[in-house]
Amino acid sequence: MANLLRFLDLEQSQAALDFGGRKNRSLGYSSALAAVEEKDCAEVLECLPPRYLEIFQRPPYTHFAWSRRFSRPAPIPGVPAQCR
Repeated sequence: MANLLRFLDLEQSQAALDFGGRKNRSLGYSSALAAVEEKDCAEVLECLPPRYLEIFQRPPYTHFAWSRRFSRPAPIPGVPAQCR
């Protein structure tokens, strides 16, 4: 996580990153994405600076099918041009 923060040129707020604590297992919630969630995700990705997505084009992320979602998506009808 520290490497990701450095890559994004973000400042770490604490000396140590703590990922302990309760895990949300999402009981009773389907992890299947609805079409509206896919569209919302694509709109957010379209608005992100390309630099923020570069990390997903490198190992180890390139070995996972889900990383393709983070490549620069094709323009989406209805997404404002200022997000590009």
